[in-house]
Order: sequence, then structure tokens, then C-alpha cells
Amino acid sequence: MNLAQYLEDTARKHPDRVAVRHEGQAITYQDLNTRCNQLANGLKDSGLTAGDHCMVMMPNSIQVIIIYYALAKLGAVQIPINTRLEHDPLAYVLQQGEPALVIADRSYLQALEETFSINAARIPMLLRGTAASAEEDLRAITASAPSTTTRATRKWRLF
Repeated sequence: MNLAQYLEDTARKHPDRVAVRHEGQAITYQDLNTRCNQLANGLKDSGLTAGDHCMVMMPNSIQVIIIYYALAKLGAVQIPINTRLEHDPLAYVLQQGEPALVIADRSYLQALEETFSINAARIPMLLRGTAASAEEDLRAITASAPSTTTRATRKWRLF
């Protein structure tokens, strides 16, 4: 059983139990699983595939957990970026990680733009809003993606 399967199993067994609490927000296992499926499907539809590297530069939040599990469901490799990195160390991480996509909070845009002046055009970015609007951004990203995966749509998942 992998982490994605563990989340799905727990969501079936305990759908209304709180899975994550952070700064006054809480999300149940069922809601977490649904949002993870939506994001995974949205990322898949945008071209991210199993084995692709995805760098994540986000502050601690429930959205980070959603991104983590969505990438696990997709089979993509998450490479977390230390949010304090700038300039040469950040450029090194981006170069070595060879990401197909960078998911970042807008608060890190300046550091990324400065670093990307070297090689930015080759790395697609999905910018998330401020912490206050992150939930709205996640909904916008996943608005057209289905909320569940069926056996027929799981071909892209690693087991």
C-alpha cells in the first residue's frame, strides 16, 4: 500500500474524521481525498505525468498536504524547496531537480524571478496566491477536474 492508497482507504473508513488541522482550519479525510483527486487530475490534464519532478515552494498550510498527496496519486516526484533559498542556492536546486513544473506561493515570486532570469523560460510555474487566497486558487486549478479517480483513469498512477 502506498500513501495515496492509504489516504483513499482512510477516507473510506473514516470520512468525517479530521485529517489535518492548521491555524484554525481543519479538513476531513473525505474532503482531503476529494481535493487531492481534483488536483491530481488537474495536474495530469495539464501534462504532468508519473515520474515528472515537481518542485514545491510553499509556506506550511493545508494546501501543502493537498499538493503532496496529489503528486503521490499522480506518481510525480515532489521536490520541496526551502522557502528561505534565494539566488545561487535556489538556482542550484532548480537546475539539479530538473522540474517539469514548479508550484509556488506568490510570496516567493521575486526570488524565483531573480533565479529564473538564468533559465526560467524552460520551467513552467503554477503560482498560488497569498495564504488567504490559496484555497480559491486551488479551486480554480481543479475546477474542471473530476473529483474521483476510477480504475479506468488510474493508468497514470504508480502502485
